[in-house]
Amino acid sequence: RRLTLDENGNLFTEDLACQLGPNHSQKLSRKQLLRVGVTAAAAAVLGPYAVVSAVGAMGFTAGGIAAGSTASWMMSLGANAAGGGVVAGGLVATLQSIGAAGLGFTGTAVAAGAGAVTG
Repeated sequence: RRLTLDENGNLFTEDLACQLGPNHSQKLSRKQLLRVGVTAAAAAVLGPYAVVSAVGAMGFTAGGIAAGSTASWMMSLGANAAGGGVVAGGLVATLQSIGAAGLGFTGTAVAAGAGAVTG
């Protein structure tokens, strides 16, 4: 499904599977539009928290990488692949930075935007 606007500015859902057949569009009610907006707004607010929580759950913490965690496994793989050290600016370093200090302005904006789009 996708959202489309007609020439009068009305918002419709359109079933993409029926593009070759009859048009199965339907007009969205105000209640449905409100529900979509509230869901997108909630996902935009909660998205950054979800990212930071997921990174922390992997073992990237403010105190460093937790022993025996997914983060330590990733660090070991990255260090072996790089010849003994973690690559600056690489995935492990970036995730550790998020775990230690949060997302920062750009990361928060990206996570909020992704949350709003997928919410």
